[in-house]
Amino acid sequence: MKLRALGLCLLGLGWLVPGCAPREDRAGLVRRAVGPATRSGWARLPLDGPAQAARASLWLGDEQGRPVAARWAPENAGPARPLACSGLLLGRDGAGRPSAEFSLQAPYGGPGPRQELQLQFQCEAGAPWAARVQVQRRLPGSGYLTLEQEPPPVLYDFGPSGSRLGFSIPWEAPGYRIVLEPVQGSPRLLGLTVQASPAPAAWADSLRLEPRREPLPGGPGQRWRLTLPAPERIAGLLLELEPPVAPCAPRLRLPGPAGGTPGPLLAGPGLVWNLPALDSAATQVSLDPVVTGELELELPEGVRLAGVKLLVRREVLLFPAEAGRTYFLHAGGRVKTAPGSLEALPGAGGRFPEAALALGPAEPDPQGLALLRTAEDRSRAWLPWAAGLAVLVLGLAALRLLKT
Repeated sequence: MKLRALGLCLLGLGWLVPGCAPREDRAGLVRRAVGPATRSGWARLPLDGPAQAARASLWLGDEQGRPVAARWAPENAGPARPLACSGLLLGRDGAGRPSAEFSLQAPYGGPGPRQELQLQFQCEAGAPWAARVQVQRRLPGSGYLTLEQEPPPVLYDFGPSGSRLGFSIPWEAPGYRIVLEPVQGSPRLLGLTVQASPAPAAWADSLRLEPRREPLPGGPGQRWRLTLPAPERIAGLLLELEPPVAPCAPRLRLPGPAGGTPGPLLAGPGLVWNLPALDSAATQVSLDPVVTGELELELPEGVRLAGVKLLVRREVLLFPAEAGRTYFLHAGGRVKTAPGSLEALPGAGGRFPEAALALGPAEPDPQGLALLRTAEDRSRAWLPWAAGLAVLVLGLAALRLLKT
């Protein structure tokens, strides 16, 4: 009888102890079909909201569940960044035309995918002038090649009537030569600044969401709280201003704590304006992407805001895809890592394709790696205490039976 009672106690202890061991949890495993790609090469996969929310557990696989190497696309839709010019030569060419020659020193690598260069000249001229722009780029291992632009950019300075001293070109080469072909007058080039910024195509994957706009008190200008239904990864704004408005700088903040204390300023916003008389307007400001559901916007006093939209930037996965094959994006479990590194592949930082693959609906994932749940999980923090108490009770019962 004593041995039978002791055996029952040990059986109960054996039933409790395995509950403390790790066990697999497959409840959250999902996968979504990707593709198929129309042709072999680099494929681009923009992630929607649910995929971005599961970023920590994402991995890409083929039909057999084998991991496929992938990399995150570099951030393309951020604020403009200044670039240093080396070997800058300002003067006139053999035909007497104003010219500038320079090479670029990028602090964060070479030409960024889908980025453009914003060039701004400082000029001096004794009379109103206008000039067409000819751009030549120097590619590695070759001489200067003319960049065909239709129509070519035109720079001018008509004094109080207006001026245009800058233009944009694709960022395709490490060196450039700019020649001004005078139409009226002939300026003297005094200086040049260059910035890298997202090309318009870099915003192709951005969502334009209209936030709820609520006016805020205080400050000499006009302030609004911009609210989205849920937090998003915001990378810019489109501000529609009632004309006429000369270039002005908006201010953006994250919401401050309770009590009215202003939140931190966000870096990145540029200038916006709306001047129909000059057929000139700018509406877009960029930021370093920030995940939030609220922003505070402030404009200078007298500027009238007609409309605003938030640019939500989806993150993008790049991977080598074979034509006609379907891939799967897995989430909700442990990450299955492909061997090697795509970053080490020559040319991996080049331009990526404009066409994007789409994500299919979520389905249960038979190929995913389940999460391991243990007694240390917060959801089961009570289990060690319950197991300890049960062991103590069973031990006392066994001891009492042995004594009787």
